[in-house]
Amino acid sequence: MTNLENKFNLPEAYVDDYTAFQMPNEGRCLVFGDVHVPFHNVRGLSAMIEHALMCGITSILINGDFFDHFSLSSFDKDPDKKDYKKEMQDGRMLLEKFAELFPNTERFFKFGNHDEWYQKYLWRKAPELWGDPDFRLENRIRANENGFTVIKDKRVVMLGKLPVLHGHEINMRGTTVNPARTLYLKVKHSCVCNHLHVSSQHNEKDIDGKHISTWSVGHMGTEHPEYAPINSWNLGFAVIDYDKDFYEVSNYKIINGKVIRT
Repeated sequence: MTNLENKFNLPEAYVDDYTAFQMPNEGRCLVFGDVHVPFHNVRGLSAMIEHALMCGITSILINGDFFDHFSLSSFDKDPDKKDYKKEMQDGRMLLEKFAELFPNTERFFKFGNHDEWYQKYLWRKAPELWGDPDFRLENRIRANENGFTVIKDKRVVMLGKLPVLHGHEINMRGTTVNPARTLYLKVKHSCVCNHLHVSSQHNEKDIDGKHISTWSVGHMGTEHPEYAPINSWNLGFAVIDYDKDFYEVSNYKIINGKVIRT
Protein backbone atom coordinates (compact mmCIF):
# COMPACT_ATOMS: atom_id res chain seq x y z
CA MET A 1 0.00 0.00 0.00
CA THR A 2 1.30 3.49 -0.88
CA ASN A 3 2.71 5.54 1.99
CA LEU A 4 0.62 8.74 1.90
CA GLU A 5 2.73 10.59 4.50
CA ASN A 6 4.58 12.50 1.80
CA LYS A 7 3.69 10.80 -1.47
CA PHE A 8 4.47 13.90 -3.55
CA ASN A 9 7.73 14.91 -1.83
CA LEU A 10 6.30 18.11 -0.37
CA PRO A 11 8.48 20.46 1.72
CA GLU A 12 8.85 19.41 5.33
CA ALA A 13 6.64 21.36 7.76
CA TYR A 14 7.01 22.44 11.36
CA VAL A 15 5.08 19.87 13.39
CA ASP A 16 4.72 20.10 17.16
CA ASP A 17 4.63 16.84 19.09
CA TYR A 18 1.28 17.20 20.83
CA THR A 19 0.70 14.19 23.05
CA ALA A 20 -1.28 13.81 26.25
CA PHE A 21 0.55 13.67 29.58
CA GLN A 22 -0.30 10.45 31.41
CA MET A 23 -0.48 10.72 35.19
CA PRO A 24 0.37 7.75 37.45
CA ASN A 25 -1.75 4.66 36.76
CA GLU A 26 -4.03 5.11 39.76
CA GLY A 27 -4.55 7.15 42.88
CA ARG A 28 -6.35 10.04 44.53
CA CYS A 29 -5.39 13.36 42.96
CA LEU A 30 -5.93 16.86 44.35
CA VAL A 31 -6.71 19.16 41.40
CA PHE A 32 -6.78 22.92 41.77
CA GLY A 33 -5.78 25.98 39.79
CA ASP A 34 -6.25 29.69 39.18
CA VAL A 35 -4.28 30.59 42.28
CA HIS A 36 -3.02 33.76 40.60
CA VAL A 37 -0.10 34.36 42.97
CA PRO A 38 0.43 36.99 44.45
CA PHE A 39 -3.35 37.46 44.48
CA HIS A 40 -3.90 34.03 46.05
CA ASN A 41 -6.59 33.31 48.61
CA VAL A 42 -4.94 32.31 51.90
CA ARG A 43 -8.20 31.27 53.58
CA GLY A 44 -9.29 29.16 50.63
CA LEU A 45 -5.90 27.48 50.22
CA SER A 46 -5.82 26.73 53.94
CA ALA A 47 -9.26 25.06 53.82
CA MET A 48 -8.25 23.02 50.77
CA ILE A 49 -4.96 21.91 52.33
CA GLU A 50 -6.68 20.85 55.54
CA HIS A 51 -9.20 18.77 53.56
CA ALA A 52 -6.45 17.20 51.41
CA LEU A 53 -4.40 16.24 54.46
CA MET A 54 -7.39 14.35 55.85
CA CYS A 55 -8.41 12.49 52.70
CA GLY A 56 -5.12 10.79 51.83
CA ILE A 57 -4.24 12.19 48.42
CA THR A 58 -1.49 10.45 46.45
CA SER A 59 -0.81 13.18 43.87
CA ILE A 60 -1.25 16.92 43.32
CA LEU A 61 -2.02 18.63 40.03
CA ILE A 62 -1.76 22.43 39.96
CA ASN A 63 -3.97 22.86 36.92
CA GLY A 64 -2.84 26.15 35.44
CA ASP A 65 -2.65 29.85 36.30
CA PHE A 66 -0.66 29.32 39.47
CA PHE A 67 0.93 32.69 38.77
CA ASP A 68 -0.94 35.82 37.75
CA HIS A 69 2.04 37.51 36.03
CA PHE A 70 0.28 40.80 36.61
CA SER A 71 3.46 42.80 36.01
CA LEU A 72 4.07 41.13 32.64
CA SER A 73 0.54 41.40 31.25
CA SER A 74 -0.55 43.80 28.52
CA PHE A 75 -3.38 45.15 30.68
CA ASP A 76 -3.38 48.42 32.60
CA LYS A 77 -1.59 47.95 35.91
CA ASP A 78 -1.74 49.66 39.28
CA PRO A 79 1.93 50.65 39.89
CA ASP A 80 1.48 49.98 43.62
CA LYS A 81 0.86 46.28 42.84
CA LYS A 82 3.59 45.90 40.24
CA ASP A 83 6.13 43.82 42.16
CA TYR A 84 7.36 40.88 40.12
CA LYS A 85 10.03 39.96 42.66
CA LYS A 86 7.33 39.41 45.30
CA GLU A 87 5.29 37.31 42.87
CA MET A 88 8.24 34.98 42.28
CA GLN A 89 9.07 34.78 45.98
CA ASP A 90 5.47 34.03 46.99
CA GLY A 91 5.16 31.38 44.28
CA ARG A 92 8.34 29.60 45.34
CA MET A 93 7.24 29.70 48.98
CA LEU A 94 3.89 28.12 48.11
CA LEU A 95 5.52 25.33 46.11
CA GLU A 96 7.91 24.69 49.00
CA LYS A 97 4.96 24.56 51.39
CA PHE A 98 3.15 21.94 49.29
CA ALA A 99 6.33 19.86 49.11
CA GLU A 100 6.69 20.14 52.89
CA LEU A 101 3.06 19.29 53.70
CA PHE A 102 2.68 16.48 51.13
CA PRO A 103 6.14 14.85 50.98
CA ASN A 104 4.83 11.45 49.86
CA THR A 105 2.78 12.67 46.90
CA GLU A 106 3.68 12.94 43.24
CA ARG A 107 3.39 16.60 42.26
CA PHE A 108 2.62 18.17 38.88
CA PHE A 109 2.47 21.78 37.66
CA LYS A 110 0.58 22.48 34.41
CA PHE A 111 1.00 25.84 32.70
CA GLY A 112 -2.18 27.87 32.12
CA ASN A 113 -2.57 30.99 30.02
CA HIS A 114 -1.32 33.29 32.81
CA ASP A 115 1.76 31.11 33.32
CA GLU A 116 2.41 31.27 29.58
CA TRP A 117 2.43 35.08 29.70
CA TYR A 118 5.98 34.80 31.07
CA GLN A 119 7.36 33.09 27.98
CA LYS A 120 5.39 35.40 25.68
CA TYR A 121 6.89 38.40 27.49
CA LEU A 122 10.39 37.03 26.88
CA TRP A 123 9.60 36.32 23.24
CA ARG A 124 8.50 39.94 22.76
CA LYS A 125 10.96 41.78 24.98
CA ALA A 126 14.08 39.62 25.26
CA PRO A 127 14.11 36.75 22.74
CA GLU A 128 17.89 36.52 23.13
CA LEU A 129 17.38 35.18 26.66
CA TRP A 130 14.90 32.48 25.68
CA GLY A 131 17.61 29.92 24.94
CA ASP A 132 19.14 30.28 28.41
CA PRO A 133 17.59 27.61 30.70
CA ASP A 134 18.05 29.88 33.73
CA PHE A 135 15.31 32.10 32.32
CA ARG A 136 12.76 29.31 31.83
CA LEU A 137 9.86 29.69 34.26
CA GLU A 138 10.08 26.12 35.55
CA ASN A 139 13.68 26.76 36.60
CA ARG A 140 13.03 30.22 38.04
CA ILE A 141 10.34 28.81 40.34
CA ARG A 142 12.54 25.80 41.26
CA ALA A 143 9.82 23.35 40.35
CA ASN A 144 12.16 20.37 40.16
CA GLU A 145 13.74 21.16 43.53
CA ASN A 146 10.28 20.93 45.08
CA GLY A 147 9.37 17.70 43.29
CA PHE A 148 7.03 19.21 40.69
CA THR A 149 6.93 17.82 37.16
CA VAL A 150 6.08 20.66 34.78
CA ILE A 151 3.55 20.12 31.98
CA LYS A 152 3.68 22.69 29.17
CA ASP A 153 2.54 23.27 25.59
CA LYS A 154 -1.20 23.04 26.35
CA ARG A 155 -0.95 19.26 26.75
CA VAL A 156 -3.99 17.36 27.97
CA VAL A 157 -3.41 15.63 31.31
CA MET A 158 -4.89 12.14 31.59
CA LEU A 159 -6.03 10.71 34.93
CA GLY A 160 -6.61 7.20 33.68
CA LYS A 161 -9.30 7.72 31.01
CA LEU A 162 -10.32 11.17 32.26
CA PRO A 163 -8.85 14.18 30.41
CA VAL A 164 -8.02 17.27 32.45
CA LEU A 165 -7.56 20.67 30.78
CA HIS A 166 -6.76 24.05 32.19
CA GLY A 167 -9.37 25.46 29.79
CA HIS A 168 -7.37 27.83 27.60
CA GLU A 169 -6.57 24.96 25.24
CA ILE A 170 -10.05 25.39 23.77
CA ASN A 171 -12.04 28.58 23.17
CA MET A 172 -14.25 28.97 26.24
CA ARG A 173 -15.06 32.63 25.64
CA GLY A 174 -18.69 33.62 25.82
CA THR A 175 -19.49 31.16 28.61
CA THR A 176 -22.28 32.79 30.61
CA VAL A 177 -24.38 30.09 32.28
CA ASN A 178 -22.80 26.69 32.86
CA PRO A 179 -19.06 26.34 32.15
CA ALA A 180 -19.27 22.54 32.35
CA ARG A 181 -21.88 22.48 29.58
CA THR A 182 -19.68 24.68 27.41
CA LEU A 183 -16.83 22.28 28.07
CA TYR A 184 -19.04 19.38 26.96
CA LEU A 185 -19.98 21.18 23.74
CA LYS A 186 -16.29 21.71 22.98
CA VAL A 187 -14.91 18.24 23.73
CA LYS A 188 -17.92 15.82 23.61
CA HIS A 189 -16.14 13.69 26.21
CA SER A 190 -16.01 13.45 29.97
CA CYS A 191 -13.51 16.07 31.07
CA VAL A 192 -12.41 18.44 33.88
CA CYS A 193 -11.22 22.03 33.52
CA ASN A 194 -10.33 25.11 35.55
CA HIS A 195 -9.93 28.57 33.97
CA LEU A 196 -13.45 29.97 34.48
CA HIS A 197 -13.33 30.17 38.29
CA VAL A 198 -16.72 28.46 38.76
CA SER A 199 -17.67 25.01 40.08
CA SER A 200 -20.20 23.31 37.80
CA GLN A 201 -21.19 19.94 36.36
CA HIS A 202 -23.01 18.82 33.22
CA ASN A 203 -24.28 15.32 32.35
CA GLU A 204 -25.23 13.77 29.00
CA LYS A 205 -25.93 10.31 27.61
CA ASP A 206 -25.13 9.47 24.00
CA ILE A 207 -27.14 7.27 21.60
CA ASP A 208 -25.23 4.17 22.75
CA GLY A 209 -26.15 4.83 26.37
CA LYS A 210 -22.69 6.03 27.38
CA HIS A 211 -22.75 8.52 30.26
CA ILE A 212 -20.66 11.65 29.75
CA SER A 213 -19.96 14.14 32.53
CA THR A 214 -17.96 17.36 32.50
CA TRP A 215 -16.83 19.46 35.44
CA SER A 216 -15.42 22.94 35.90
CA VAL A 217 -13.48 23.67 39.09
CA GLY A 218 -13.49 26.87 41.16
CA HIS A 219 -10.50 29.13 41.68
CA MET A 220 -8.03 29.85 44.50
CA GLY A 221 -7.42 33.55 43.96
CA THR A 222 -8.77 36.76 45.39
CA GLU A 223 -12.56 36.84 45.32
CA HIS A 224 -12.87 40.49 44.30
CA PRO A 225 -10.04 41.39 41.89
CA GLU A 226 -9.73 44.95 40.67
CA TYR A 227 -10.70 44.04 37.09
CA ALA A 228 -13.87 42.17 38.19
CA PRO A 229 -14.83 43.10 41.77
CA ILE A 230 -18.40 41.86 41.23
CA ASN A 231 -18.51 38.35 39.79
CA SER A 232 -20.18 34.94 40.06
CA TRP A 233 -17.01 33.00 40.84
CA ASN A 234 -16.38 30.66 43.74
CA LEU A 235 -13.38 29.20 45.51
CA GLY A 236 -13.00 25.50 44.88
CA PHE A 237 -10.96 22.40 44.06
CA ALA A 238 -11.51 18.76 43.10
CA VAL A 239 -10.36 15.39 44.40
CA ILE A 240 -10.33 12.69 41.72
CA ASP A 241 -10.08 8.96 42.43
CA TYR A 242 -9.05 7.00 39.38
CA ASP A 243 -7.43 3.91 37.93
CA LYS A 244 -7.08 2.68 34.35
CA ASP A 245 -10.80 1.84 34.06
CA PHE A 246 -12.62 4.06 36.56
CA TYR A 247 -12.77 7.62 37.86
CA GLU A 248 -14.86 9.52 40.37
CA VAL A 249 -14.75 13.31 40.59
CA SER A 250 -15.54 15.04 43.88
CA ASN A 251 -15.95 18.73 43.09
CA TYR A 252 -15.82 21.08 46.08
CA LYS A 253 -16.74 24.69 46.75
CA ILE A 254 -15.28 26.68 49.63
CA ILE A 255 -17.81 29.02 51.23
CA ASN A 256 -16.83 31.12 54.24
CA GLY A 257 -13.86 28.84 54.81
CA LYS A 258 -15.99 25.68 54.77
CA VAL A 259 -15.46 22.89 52.20
CA ILE A 260 -18.75 21.81 50.59
CA ARG A 261 -19.12 19.08 47.97
CA THR A 262 -21.15 20.32 45.01
